Amino acid sequence: TQLRMLRAELPEAGLELARTQQPDLILLDIQLPGIDGYEVLRRLRGDAATRDIAVIAVSANALRADIERGLAAGFADYLTKPINVAIARKRISHFLRQLTRILLGLFSRAHHAVNLEIAEIGIFGRLQNHRIAGNAGGGKSGFGFGSHGLV
Repeated sequence: TQLRMLRAELPEAGLELARTQQPDLILLDIQLPGIDGYEVLRRLRGDAATRDIAVIAVSANALRADIERGLAAGFADYLTKPINVAIARKRISHFLRQLTRILLGLFSRAHHAVNLEIAEIGIFGRLQNHRIAGNAGGGKSGFGFGSHGLV
């Protein structure tokens, strides 16, 4: 199984990557140049090609109200900076296991191999990519985009 990581420096480029590459997961910085992460999420949800892609917020805004706002806006999870690598890895891994179970349940009758490809955002440092294999159809990739670049 191979993972693919896509990178976008600017929100518009990230939106285009989401449309064309259909990643399984996006790690999205809230503080972006031009449009913020909430607007990017709104645009992703408004596009039929990207509305079902899971999006995890990454932000220095770490107050309880900030996290609640992010989750209420529709982010699958909300990671705060500075990134605690152990916690971030655990939460992303948990999310990926859930996604894999859902995919395996949906495609269990198809008896095809699936390779779920997810990448971690560059601000996490040198974390290893996750590799998940199962019995379902079609693999994808993941990416995140933010003010410090994307993974």
